[in-house]
Amino acid sequence: DLRELKKAGLLADDTHRDGYYLVGPSFSASEAKPMLGALRVLAENLGSPLSSSTFDRVTRRMARTRNVELLAYPVEAIGNRLVIDTRQEEFRELVSRLETFIRMGREVTVSKFFHPWEAASHKETPYRVVPLQLLFHDLAWYLLAEDRADNQFKVFRLDRLRPAVTPADAPARGLEAQRRALDEARALLQLGWGVIIPPRGTTAESPDLVTVKVRFDAYAAQFIRESINRHPTQQWRRVGDTMHYTVRLHDISLDEFGRWVFGWGEHALVTEPASLRDKLAFRFAKAADYYRNG
Repeated sequence: DLRELKKAGLLADDTHRDGYYLVGPSFSASEAKPMLGALRVLAENLGSPLSSSTFDRVTRRMARTRNVELLAYPVEAIGNRLVIDTRQEEFRELVSRLETFIRMGREVTVSKFFHPWEAASHKETPYRVVPLQLLFHDLAWYLLAEDRADNQFKVFRLDRLRPAVTPADAPARGLEAQRRALDEARALLQLGWGVIIPPRGTTAESPDLVTVKVRFDAYAAQFIRESINRHPTQQWRRVGDTMHYTVRLHDISLDEFGRWVFGWGEHALVTEPASLRDKLAFRFAKAADYYRNG
């Protein structure tokens, strides 16, 4: 009982009506610190509704105890700027429902909508999917899911989904099938760019991948050289002060890759394929015209 746990030093002597935080044989203080730190990062830096409520409960239970130093200082953090509001009740409801169906492996229908500034029509598009994971990328939270219409993996930004999630009549497939699908999806995600996922069956050796070549000047080269894990197919070589960067991508990822190159401005030049080079040349010309006449 609680008295015996306190005698053993596993609980503080004071009483907490909302529960206790236990650090005993399962986890030492040195093990608990990074786990609680990771929970803090999810809750405070990334705005995870699931982690926020848990972190709040843990904080209350640890208050005024000898374990409070475990939460005293945020040694680690993530500097990404969250651009969506995860505190809204509708968003929390959506996340809670998706979490339930993810753990079940249950097929559901989600509705994607357009914000008023994205399209004149406010049309909603339904998707029948098996949700696999809630994924934070760059600035926002996404749903990684298996689309039942074409059996491909897709990513949906959570703030563009309606909170209503309708389960299908089909039985849930369970966690083991979920893990297999998630492993496959995550491997494909690594071969894409950003959150654009190549089709199933794509590998780093797939013959239909497009070889993309970019020449970075001396300024950009020093930063590109530091990113040794940017993509599994990347290669580079120095030519004088410049860097010739090569990566193999599915054509579905070329636009996203082009946006990344565009962000380097005058410091980067796509040399292959010609289609991507021409598209970026058009964008730069349009941007220059905009600045001249803006």
